[in-house]
Amino acid sequence: MAGSVETRKSGRKTKKTARPQPHVAPLEALHHFDSGRRDFTPYGFTCEIWEPRQMQRPDRHDEIEINFLDRGTLTYLIGGERVTVQPRRVTAFWAAVPHQIVAFNKVNYYYVVTVPFGWVLQWGLPERLMTALTQGQIVADARIDRAKLDQRLFEQWHEDVELAPDTNREVVVLELRARLLRLAHSVLENQVPVTADSEAVCSRQQTNLDKAEAMACFVARNYTSRIQVRDIAECVGLHPDYAATLFRKTFGTTLNVLVTRHRVAHAQRQLVTTDDRIVNIAQDAGFDSLSRFNRAFKQIAGTTPRESLIGGLERGLLVTRFHYTNPVHPKLAIVTGMTRDGTFLVEGGRIVAPVRNLRYTQSYLDALAGVAAVGRERRTIRGFLGSAVVPALRIDAWTFTGTTEH
Repeated sequence: MAGSVETRKSGRKTKKTARPQPHVAPLEALHHFDSGRRDFTPYGFTCEIWEPRQMQRPDRHDEIEINFLDRGTLTYLIGGERVTVQPRRVTAFWAAVPHQIVAFNKVNYYYVVTVPFGWVLQWGLPERLMTALTQGQIVADARIDRAKLDQRLFEQWHEDVELAPDTNREVVVLELRARLLRLAHSVLENQVPVTADSEAVCSRQQTNLDKAEAMACFVARNYTSRIQVRDIAECVGLHPDYAATLFRKTFGTTLNVLVTRHRVAHAQRQLVTTDDRIVNIAQDAGFDSLSRFNRAFKQIAGTTPRESLIGGLERGLLVTRFHYTNPVHPKLAIVTGMTRDGTFLVEGGRIVAPVRNLRYTQSYLDALAGVAAVGRERRTIRGFLGSAVVPALRIDAWTFTGTTEH
């Protein structure tokens, strides 16, 4: 609320205009995620103020979601990766990709805009921006000099949508489109969209956009099944070859790549949040073999789960299993044992040779104190302390006492 206050300085009375306060909904009016809502239940076109809360499960809906927070940070688990949204930057992502708030810091509230994916497809945004969004990337504005203007824009959009959504929608939509164009220009190379003059061509393009969107949504809903291009094409009544070409022209990527990205993102999320075996995670994500999963994971993520763990190791040993383990001092958790197969010499972040028959005596407590990295793979280990599900660990020091010939 604008006003004035009187202050005294050096015996003189001066007037200062109070800074207008941003419009913020009362605490009880702030929105937050409903864990009971079903996947792909549409939010529609909204501009709301949300209260930051950790989400008990991922959300999925077929809208482009745009976030803006004026302070603090918000951390999502999206596509199996932790991504932190920084303050005072417009941030957008395709919400059909599973996303979950797992942490936040010094955020009292933040703005959430949702725009139906089909609307955004019609806006003629640069292809590289649309490709980044459909591939599950969070796109954030590289510039922060627009932050004050963005703050006012989100305040205005929220007020317009809250007070008279039908009357103000067209204006807000036009301003949102312009803001996403600026976002695209700040983080991607400029690409001028092709426009058509003929009404017939425009109508055909609109139909093609609808079909491309329907295919993307079909993939997002069914990637864990063994779907093929012909299944995706059938959902929109097109020949598989034509459907594949249409999708590639619309999004700049292929249907097979989109399916693979969804599956790898699903597996990455499961590797981070569950204790399941990696082979089960690969199958649940839709891969029909562990070898195909490893190839796809390396293609998308750049490394396999195991390579990501040993990537920074100059010299060491990779132990995938022990031949036996016997207790020496149960109270101090000291054990002795031996490796046989499944142990490898690592140099320069790469496996260079197998190593057999290493004897060791080690305190589990000391080993845990030396953990340098935690991998994504989990395995059930049975020992004298009972069974436990443990992640792959990179340990700075493990006491090997020698080798044996048998």
